[in-house]
Amino acid sequence: GLILHGEQEFEYHQPVVAGQVLIREGRVADYYQKQSGDRTMTFVVTEDRFFDEASGQPVLTTRFNLIHRS
Repeated sequence: GLILHGEQEFEYHQPVVAGQVLIREGRVADYYQKQSGDRTMTFVVTEDRFFDEASGQPVLTTRFNLIHRS
């Protein structure tokens, strides 16, 4: 099969500062399949949230789509 990089988005909740320590929480936000002719495409959507270590406040959320075509 073929693995493709799909859509990716970044949502900044506050500026990222040089030297700032971030804590990351990651999860699979969605998983689904679509049929395209005789091929199946599997979509995996991941979400990563980054928090400031000192304050616990959210800094950044990213979403990434990975597509596997078989």
